[in-house]
Amino acid sequence: MKKKLLHVVFVILLVLPAVFFLAVGFGWLVNPEDAAGNLMMPLLTGAALGSQMGDIGGMFLALGLMILSAIVWRKGDLLLAVSLVLACIVLYRFLAFAVHGAALSMQMIVLETILSAWLAAASRIMSRKSRPEVKTDA
Repeated sequence: MKKKLLHVVFVILLVLPAVFFLAVGFGWLVNPEDAAGNLMMPLLTGAALGSQMGDIGGMFLALGLMILSAIVWRKGDLLLAVSLVLACIVLYRFLAFAVHGAALSMQMIVLETILSAWLAAASRIMSRKSRPEVKTDA
């Protein structure tokens, strides 16, 4: 019973960021002006708008879908891929600050760092659970 409850909590803690990412991704499709504002950026126009919506909306949508796919197919590697993307985003935020004078948005950095660490840990847990146990005769 305890194991089942822990599994349910584990899945819920994976579904929550997936739903968040999917909501942000779909937000870029249905209301790009609000989506841009939520990420503290102006909504661009013309070809730049296509790039902004495609790159950012597509990334969030893909992150959410990869997490859900990891849950359904029990593939921890997909969680690791999402973790890597988030870690790269954090790195680029710091580099934008250090090299190009961008504002340092600590609340985003903290959230992305926590999510990246959680998803990397969840990847290990999921990968360990999906491996068949090897029984040895002693």
